[in-house]
Amino acid sequence: MTKFDPETFSDNVQLAGFHMEAGQRNFMELVRIIAADLDTSMTALRPYLRAWFNGARDALEDFGIDVSDASSADEVAAAMRCFAMWADQPVEAE
Repeated sequence: MTKFDPETFSDNVQLAGFHMEAGQRNFMELVRIIAADLDTSMTALRPYLRAWFNGARDALEDFGIDVSDASSADEVAAAMRCFAMWADQPVEAE
């Protein structure tokens, strides 16, 4: 993805919202899921991730869905500042 595409942007806000409605409210984990869904790296999606997550979270909240357990805008911003430390790293087994 090298050029901003409003249709793709909207589609992926919806994808993020779908996963949030299904219960994934952690930004970093949701990013991993979306990258897998789109069969691409998190690094390639980096310019869009914050907006997709925050947009989906805010839209769900505007529709009356409780998202108080979702990563906040400040938490998302903090994760983006250290993106290279966690992006595209293998998921650790629990």
